[in-house]
Amino acid sequence: MSNNRSLKWKYYTRNQDYVEKRVKKGKYDCVSTTGWGNFDGFFGFLLKLGFFSLFDFRPEKRQRIMIPLIKLLSTYSLKVILSLSSLNQISNQLFKEKSLLKYIGFTGRELTKGFSKRSKGKQLPFHITTLGKMLKDLSLEEINKIFSIFFALLAKCHFIPKGTYAVDATDLSVEEKSKYENKGHTYRMKKNKSGYRLISIRYVGEKGPEIFVAAILFPINENESKYLLPLIEQAQRNIGKDKIKLIVMDRIFLGGNKLWDLKHEYGIDFLIYSKSNMDVTDEMKKRGEEVKKRQEKGLPLDEDTFIEKDKEFSAIGFNHLSWFWTYGDEEHNKKWKRLQYKKEKKSRTNYISGVLITKYKGKERQPGKEITLLSNRKISKKRTPLFLVFLYRRRQGIENQGFRELKQGWHLGKFPGKSFSAVLFHTLITLMLYDAAACYKTEKGERLSDMGIRALREKEIGPFYGVIVYIGNYFGVFDLEEFLYLIGKPPTEFINFRPP
Repeated sequence: MSNNRSLKWKYYTRNQDYVEKRVKKGKYDCVSTTGWGNFDGFFGFLLKLGFFSLFDFRPEKRQRIMIPLIKLLSTYSLKVILSLSSLNQISNQLFKEKSLLKYIGFTGRELTKGFSKRSKGKQLPFHITTLGKMLKDLSLEEINKIFSIFFALLAKCHFIPKGTYAVDATDLSVEEKSKYENKGHTYRMKKNKSGYRLISIRYVGEKGPEIFVAAILFPINENESKYLLPLIEQAQRNIGKDKIKLIVMDRIFLGGNKLWDLKHEYGIDFLIYSKSNMDVTDEMKKRGEEVKKRQEKGLPLDEDTFIEKDKEFSAIGFNHLSWFWTYGDEEHNKKWKRLQYKKEKKSRTNYISGVLITKYKGKERQPGKEITLLSNRKISKKRTPLFLVFLYRRRQGIENQGFRELKQGWHLGKFPGKSFSAVLFHTLITLMLYDAAACYKTEKGERLSDMGIRALREKEIGPFYGVIVYIGNYFGVFDLEEFLYLIGKPPTEFINFRPP
């Protein structure tokens, strides 16, 4: 290429109205196709998973249904996938993308004429208030059943990982004066808050998709610690009793009897941040001081103490800690209260293990300000102190990559109605679609997606192709049917698409 020759890039700006007027006059430069290819794969995956079959039932409160529930709730699923923050956006944005609606079973006639004469000249294929009212009529039992059956679909395709899970909670706030059903009020971080609190369990291991497997929604003023064991029960119902091997938790869930039951009733190990005012925390710090003195004198450590460090972290692990007085069953706690009343402290307690973190992320912790963790599992050469530090750091993912992404990208806190049923349905359907997306991103998910796409094409519901029209420095995007109308060549009849 000659050095004197220069290339000039032509930048286009979208101007839908301008392009539409020019197309009607038959004046446009060029046309190309575009498609929802990114949706092809995901919808193929959902189809193969059997996701939309979850909505194939009749709500108990509805005796007469003009529009099949599966189409209403599948439409709401599209709203979540497309990251639409309100029901009004369904009419303005989603209903214009007819190809997506065809994926979930809408026919050409329904999209053009609606489900009844009442729809004529109004929002098509149905008025959006119909969806809002339907969500209100769903019972809590029906919503939770959808959530539970969803995991049976994941399990059937072997998407439920085994190993380490984390439990955490987050606020879902609403306006203080709003009339949301069952909301709570609290004063936290020097602010008044109204709304709900969501507690959930999420996989944080390294051998599977990071999916949420259980969730409970309750008023924001209630303490989440009382929901820990009910949440564990729900998780085991959803995914089985053999999947959760270890639960990583924040100190809000500290309670000796609950932790004891977690291991002895549900068979799950735990790793939890301990509180600074606990006797067992003082015990670790005192034993840490003893370790320092022994090192200064060149004395060996006892068999219950393990030291490990690298460039970023330093930690001391201890077995047989004995100052966690409430760690035991109900009978143990009753007995200990009697002994405590008598000021008797020589009675045997149930041992627990702990980690004293003296350097964290390259910064030395001041004496008395160390980070402390508790675990029911003994520390050993295989299960080292730094290994437990690594596991605990995995808990941060549920807040940073989990709840934050759900709120910002999936509009978790943008509810479609003020009834508790609508709030709960939105919360659980968002978690379900987040899980589906996480599974879709795996190699197994891609294989299932390919199978689903082939099934779609066999049913002649191929990928959507739209049209991009270029005029000068402007372009517009239209679906094929709309483009045919603009150029004066409308279709002569409707095509009846079969639902996937």
